[in-house]
Amino acid sequence: MNIQISRRDALLGSGALIVSFALAGSSAGAQAQGAAKPLALTEVDSFLAIDKTGKVTVYSGKVDLGTGITTALRQIVADELDVPMNRIELVQGDTLLTPDQGKTWASVTIQIGGMQLRQAAAAARQALLAEAAKKLGTDNLTVADGVIMAGGRKKVSYAELIGDKNFSIKLDPKQPVKEKSPKDYKIVGKSTPRVDIPDKVTGRFTYMQDFRVPGMLHGKICRSSIAHGRIVGIDSSAALALEARRGRPSAGAAFTEYTFHVEGERVRIVPRKRGAPLDKLVAEMMILANSAWGELLAERDVAAIYRVQSTGKVRFAVHAEPHEGLGVAAYAWTSSPLRRYVDLVNQWQLVAALDGRKPPFARNSDALLAALRAFEVTAARYDEHQRAMETYWSLRWLDQEKVTTVEAVVLRENMVRIRGLPLTARLSAAPTLEPGTSVRAEVTQIDLVDQTFTCVYRESLQDAVDDAGQKS
Repeated sequence: MNIQISRRDALLGSGALIVSFALAGSSAGAQAQGAAKPLALTEVDSFLAIDKTGKVTVYSGKVDLGTGITTALRQIVADELDVPMNRIELVQGDTLLTPDQGKTWASVTIQIGGMQLRQAAAAARQALLAEAAKKLGTDNLTVADGVIMAGGRKKVSYAELIGDKNFSIKLDPKQPVKEKSPKDYKIVGKSTPRVDIPDKVTGRFTYMQDFRVPGMLHGKICRSSIAHGRIVGIDSSAALALEARRGRPSAGAAFTEYTFHVEGERVRIVPRKRGAPLDKLVAEMMILANSAWGELLAERDVAAIYRVQSTGKVRFAVHAEPHEGLGVAAYAWTSSPLRRYVDLVNQWQLVAALDGRKPPFARNSDALLAALRAFEVTAARYDEHQRAMETYWSLRWLDQEKVTTVEAVVLRENMVRIRGLPLTARLSAAPTLEPGTSVRAEVTQIDLVDQTFTCVYRESLQDAVDDAGQKS
C-alpha cells in the first residue's frame, strides 16, 4: 500500500491537530507502573498505540456481538494508517483500557465508533509523516506497510518514530482531522476474511459459557415446564447456616418493599415483605462473596472501597474495618460491577491481587478517593430521588382513595411512618410518644406539587408493632 504526501500536506491537512510526541516516556512503561491509560474521546492514545515491533493495538469501547466488527474496525485503522491488517491487535470492551464509546447496538459501531477510530488513526498518521519529514529532510514521502520512505533510499518506520511511546495528540470533534479520500482505500470496501470465523468453525472460540476458572461453580435458571408455574419450595438451609454463623440477620430481612402500578389515572401500591427463602438465599450469597473478597483484599494489603459500620452508622472507607450490622470483619462490594462503579473498582483490585500484579489504585490515590466520593454523592442523590417519587405516588394514592385517617408507627420523637405506604411524616399535636408506638392520625392538605401534607395526631393504639422495620 502506497500513498504520496508532502510535509506541507501533512501539516495543512491536520485540522485541529495538536502534536507533542512524548519521547521521554513509554506508554507500556507507564501502565506497568500503575499509571492510568488515557480513556478520553479527545485523545489519540485512548484509541491506539504502536509498539517497538510496529504492532498496532487498537482500543474499542464497542464489542463484537457477531456482526463482524472485529474485522471491520481493523480494516478502518489499517487503511488509514497504511499498515497490514495482520499487524493490528484489537482490544474490545475492556473498561480499564478502552474509551467509553457508548453502548453496542444496531449499526452505530461503524457509524460512530469506527469514525472515532478513523479520526484517531488519521491524526496519528499525519503526525508520524510530519515527524518523518523532519527526520528524513524531505517533503516527498511514500508510506507502505508502516514504513515511511523518501525517494526509495532513506526510510523510517512507525516503530522507530513512536514505538512504545505516547502520541499525546488532541482531537477536536468540531474540527475533524483530514482523512484519506475513499478513492485511496485499499482495504475498506473490499471483501476481507473475517478474523473471528476460523476459531468459531473449529471450536476454538471461547464463548461466555466456555469460560472456566479453578473451583468454578455454575448457577442455573430454573423454569417451570408449564405456563404460569409457581415456585412451591426452596432449600434455603445453606443460607440459614451462613446467617447463623454470622450471628446477624440477613440485610433487609425485615424491610417492606413497595411496587407502584400506574394504570391510566389510577395508582395501585403493592407491598412485599422481605425475608422469603429466595430473598435470604440471594442476600447470604452476596454477603458471603463481598465479605470473602473483602477479607482477601485486606489480608493482601490491597486498597479497596469498603462498606463499614460501627455504632450504627454505615460509611465507606479505603481501609478494611468490621461491618457490625452484618457481623463480618470486612465487606467490600464486588458482586454488581454492571450496577455500581464501586464494585468494578474493587474487582479490578481483586483481579490484580489474584494475579500477583500491582493493583491499579494505591490506597490513597486521588482516583480511588474520587470514586468513593462520587459514589457517595450519586447514592445520596438517588436516595433523594427515590424518596421523592415514593412520596409523590403515595400522596397520589391517598388523594385518589380519599383517605383522611391513617395508622402510623412512631420512629422517633414526632416522626412517624404511615402503615402500608413508603411515607413518613411529622406528627403534629402529639404528646410525648415512645418509638414503636402505634397511632391513628388525620391526613389533610395534600399538595402534589410541593409533595407535602399535614398529619395530625388523633389517638394512640394498643399493642403497637412496627410492621416496616426499615430505616427512615
